[in-house]
Amino acid sequence: MSKVPSTSKLVNKVKIIGGLLSLVIFVIILLGIIMSKKAERDSFVINIAGKERMLSQRITKDIYFIKAKDSFDFVDLDRSIAEFNFHLNSLKKGDKNLNIDAPATMKIAQKLLEVSDIWSPFPIIVEALKSNIIQIKKDKDLYMEHLNTLLEFSDKIVSQMVKDKLPHHYVNLSGRQRMLSQRMTLYFDRYLKTNNENDYFQFNNAQKLYDITIKNFLNDKAINQKHELLTLIERNHTFWQEYKIFINTMMEKEKEINAYITYIQENNVNLLNTMDEAVWLYTENSESKINFLKNFQYSAGIIALLIMLYSYLLTKDLEMHLNIFVQKVKNLASSEITNQQDMHIDFTCEAELKEASSHINQFTKKVNLAMERSEDAVKKTEDAILQLQEISQEVDNALIDAKIDDTHKKSLNKNLDNTEDIAIESTENLLHVSKLLKQLQKNLGNISQTYNDSIKNTTQKKQNG
Repeated sequence: MSKVPSTSKLVNKVKIIGGLLSLVIFVIILLGIIMSKKAERDSFVINIAGKERMLSQRITKDIYFIKAKDSFDFVDLDRSIAEFNFHLNSLKKGDKNLNIDAPATMKIAQKLLEVSDIWSPFPIIVEALKSNIIQIKKDKDLYMEHLNTLLEFSDKIVSQMVKDKLPHHYVNLSGRQRMLSQRMTLYFDRYLKTNNENDYFQFNNAQKLYDITIKNFLNDKAINQKHELLTLIERNHTFWQEYKIFINTMMEKEKEINAYITYIQENNVNLLNTMDEAVWLYTENSESKINFLKNFQYSAGIIALLIMLYSYLLTKDLEMHLNIFVQKVKNLASSEITNQQDMHIDFTCEAELKEASSHINQFTKKVNLAMERSEDAVKKTEDAILQLQEISQEVDNALIDAKIDDTHKKSLNKNLDNTEDIAIESTENLLHVSKLLKQLQKNLGNISQTYNDSIKNTTQKKQNG
């Protein structure tokens, strides 16, 4: 008995096809789940990065609002700065609690470093700005008190000049001092609110004119002859020197505030643009993942279709071969095959069909063995019949000589005849069985030869091909 491989070629093909289809489907589902999770996380990260743009604008708005309203309410400003810092660090380094991964690409990482470089001076400048705003607010309260004192000095000087009957131009100049103090206040307040250089220019001119006028009063001979008036002017001058230092200090603080705001205004645009570029990099990275998933799905779909097409062709080919095989076996069962050509099957010889051929060969061997035993049985039956005939003849001779009545003699002859009939009928049946076995042996021999020839032809074609 020839050894048939336990794992057939056809089964391997079916396993491979099923495995490939299962693998493609599993990978598509797994990748779809992974990409879906990544898309959710990417959307969250893009939202956080986009919020950074909004926070940069809110910080600037809060600064303008605080300056314009002279407010000490820094809660919203501090919250916006802390949130911007927290989210920027989360984007740069990743945050497991927020499910934020570190930057996926070097471009994103470098862009976030650019944002960090632009942003790093902001908190420091905002703190200095807050400190100056608080200080200048307190100075403004003192400023109004100093202004009232300065106006009182001007009023007393004017009144004293009138009392001392000085010429009108002295009174006019002293009255102008009151106007200049108000003018300085006007343009100083406007400069604090608008940061307009022209307002500062007007303020500076009024201050210089006030300073020159009071110095001229101190050096004037007519005024020096008026002791009480001179004392008022000296006190006014002393207070003016302190007031001038105070108001110039305020002006320097305001210049610092305006410089900080200008820096924030100019660099806020750069911060916004750089953060916007980072958001677009996040968006492009997310879109590239989505495009990869789409391309993979298309490719996997094409592969799956090819596998399905191959399995369909393989099934059709196998179906055709099996139909031929089944028909030939049916013909064999009904003894309709009369020659070797009727049993010839031109298979591509899959392993299963080779196995079937092997089993048929084994069956043929068993039939041959049965044929040999049948022939031996027929021969022995013929010998038995001959012996029965000899015994029957001897019995007949014995009956003739024996003194037996006719009734018993007829009964013995009848039994002997029945025995011969049974032996003859058995011989005929055995001959018929032997004939059928010979026919079956012939058919199976043809089948075995056909399969062997088909296998040889297929092997030669593969070697030649």
